Amino acid sequence: MRILAMSNIHGCYDEMMALLDHAKYDPDSDKLFILGGLMDYGPKSIEVIEKCMELQSQGAVILRGEREQLYINAFAFGHFPSEEKLCKTKNTLVYYYHDHLEIMRKHIDFFKQLPFYAEYENYIFSHAGMDINHKDNYAYCLANRNFYATSDELEKTDKTFVFGYMPVFIINEGKGLTLFKKPHLLGIDFGAGRHVVGSLGIVILEPKQKYLTIKIA
Repeated sequence: MRILAMSNIHGCYDEMMALLDHAKYDPDSDKLFILGGLMDYGPKSIEVIEKCMELQSQGAVILRGEREQLYINAFAFGHFPSEEKLCKTKNTLVYYYHDHLEIMRKHIDFFKQLPFYAEYENYIFSHAGMDINHKDNYAYCLANRNFYATSDELEKTDKTFVFGYMPVFIINEGKGLTLFKKPHLLGIDFGAGRHVVGSLGIVILEPKQKYLTIKIA
């Protein structure tokens, strides 16, 4: 069985579908992980969310990211600072949700049941990082800007930690749109929707590690 991973799709539905097609993703024989960051920035957030709901029903693992948590905070708990932050984002769903309450409720229910991280074979997946001592995984999994700089604790494990959130061209020290690799660390956010140089990528972790990217128009 192949293991595939994507992260930070951010409304880039056409590119997401093109990559799944190019990778010949088959839910019956592949295990797919999507590491949060489904919406905003790109033009088709609703389509991405609906597709991820379908993919989850077929066996894919969809994780919660910072964006999903901000929408939960704003619409389930009435947290105004979260809504205010979302309103500053390109192609935010805030106004759409206020005009389409049934869709909003369906999506918020979907976001609320998404796990923060997942373990599978020799991999641990999360949106933004992982506390291997499980002391503060809520914060680590959703928004940890320094996770890529750590490795000492991770090297004590036999796992590879796969994460998004920080675009690879920011943390890759001049290596551009290539996977971010350190011992026991793999960064797979290619900056889709948020950066002019951004792309969307899909990583095939097993049986042989490789990745495909598609430039955002």
